[in-house]
Amino acid sequence: MTRELPNNFPYIVTKQYISSFVDLWNRPSYQLFEIAKKELSTRIQSLIKYHFESYTHGHLRQRITYVLRFLPAEDPFR
Repeated sequence: MTRELPNNFPYIVTKQYISSFVDLWNRPSYQLFEIAKKELSTRIQSLIKYHFESYTHGHLRQRITYVLRFLPAEDPFR
């Protein structure tokens, strides 16, 4: 049995509490990543259309659109 100071918890309790809290972050962070990826893709496509719409001869717009293929297809943190 140990004596603790008021409002002071043992290290193991603090560690376990933080771990259990951080474990809950996985799903919301993945959802945020998917939303951000979709929004980024939409904005890039819009900018490409706005700036390169008149350059259809020579397929410049299609070549510029190729950059969207480099966006991550899945969560890079998994």
